[in-house]
Amino acid sequence: MKLSSAIVWFSVCGSTIVYAHNDDRSNPNWLSASASITYREDRVVEDNEAYLIPGIMLGGEAIPPQEDIQYDDLTLQFTKAFGSNALSHKYRISGKLGIHQGHDNQLELDNLWFTLPLFSEKKQVIEIGLMTTMATPTASWHASTSDLSEAPLMSDLFFGRHFSDTGVRFYRVFDIFDNNNENYNIDHYFNFGIEVWQGGNYPATSGDGSLVAYVALETERALANNKHMNGEIRVWGLRADPNQRRDDRYGEGHHSEITTLTSDFFFSGEVVTTGFYANGSINVQQMQWRLLFEWMQQQTNGSLDNQQERSLYDGTLVGYRWLISVAHQSLRFSVQYEEVAIESTFSDAVSSTFINNSGLYNDSHEPERLVYSADWSFMQDLVLRLEYTDENVAFSSERVALGLIWSRGWAL
Repeated sequence: MKLSSAIVWFSVCGSTIVYAHNDDRSNPNWLSASASITYREDRVVEDNEAYLIPGIMLGGEAIPPQEDIQYDDLTLQFTKAFGSNALSHKYRISGKLGIHQGHDNQLELDNLWFTLPLFSEKKQVIEIGLMTTMATPTASWHASTSDLSEAPLMSDLFFGRHFSDTGVRFYRVFDIFDNNNENYNIDHYFNFGIEVWQGGNYPATSGDGSLVAYVALETERALANNKHMNGEIRVWGLRADPNQRRDDRYGEGHHSEITTLTSDFFFSGEVVTTGFYANGSINVQQMQWRLLFEWMQQQTNGSLDNQQERSLYDGTLVGYRWLISVAHQSLRFSVQYEEVAIESTFSDAVSSTFINNSGLYNDSHEPERLVYSADWSFMQDLVLRLEYTDENVAFSSERVALGLIWSRGWAL
């Protein structure tokens, strides 16, 4: 797989492309629904095989898509403002229900939380409940609201695809620059947040907690000649201390014929993850150009055991991805490339059987994936998506996918 092929393809096709779908969330009371269904010509692994990546103990919802027609997800989200306090500040209740790939057609409560303004300013906020992290959008991925039908490698490897945990978040927003005149309108926002979690989401374990801190800079510029620019940069860190964490993706509640993995291995120790996320777009008349870049690093230190042998274990993941898209009217073309470097070290003398069966022996394998995507918004609320994927993750494979996305929003 060569990066040059992606660059050449994008430069040839980029002059004809893409559609942008944005929800207006300025109203504090809204409801939205979305769904994604996809046909794939090939599967990543057979029904009776586990999806394993050498060097990584996966978790959460990191399960690969299947062959033929499959729903990716169905989500229903809402936000509703209620009442007011003595300072005339309303509190909000937000939530999300979903049906996700990999489950037995079960409707699940993904998120439900309260947003409470503090003191005399609405820009100091505390949120409490079942939420996702605000560190990076990659932490909670859904096909029906994303550029591609399959989750990024970094979403699966670093967060288990769907980050959902019970916790408390405090964040503060600052207007650092606001300059408006007849030729342009420029707004810059800086915000930081701290999140304390119960630990129910990978890579943590329930009851053992995790901590997230992030800072973000957002900018919006409305310029002359119908030009519009948006940008966002986020820097964040996560600390978790899992205790006896295992790969439970094929347990109860997951749609799979797998009943056991190779053996039961448990990790206890410390996981520290840091990341950088940058996403920007520019609209020039009827064209929208967008560039996204993300980098993550995860340090894992602790012990690994299978109730028969035990070893100290150190692991390092370093991953990056970039996505480029260009949109024109009802069409959009996108190309995404991502790669993850993995390093694993066992510090104690253990048998080769222990190392091989743990799945953490990497042998210099670096998962990578290249995806080309074309979207066509052929009717209101409906998008047709065609994708070609070339990857070397668990092993080398190629596949073509054709999907349909529906999404709609309502003001309440």
